[in-house]
Amino acid sequence: MKKNIVLLILSALLSTNTMAWTFGQNVTITAVTLWEGSGINPLYFKRSDNVWCYVSADEKNVHSLILTLYASGKTADIHCYDQAENKMGGIEAAHKMHRIIAK
Repeated sequence: MKKNIVLLILSALLSTNTMAWTFGQNVTITAVTLWEGSGINPLYFKRSDNVWCYVSADEKNVHSLILTLYASGKTADIHCYDQAENKMGGIEAAHKMHRIIAK
């Protein structure tokens, strides 16, 4: 009986989705790329730990925050999803941004 319970618990744990992040602690934004037609194209930015992330086109307030951090050189904690996507030419695979904490 105990063996069955252990197997049940293990199978439940192994079948759950886990989220992983690329976490940049106290990073600055070293590059920003935005293509023409910015109403439909995401904003791409590179963290000082050499990780590219992006924010969807409709997140205008987040765009403003990222541009402000870039211009001021201030640090932030930036969480991006682990899975990288190739979205635009000239940019390495980029991770969708999940959370940003400006400092």
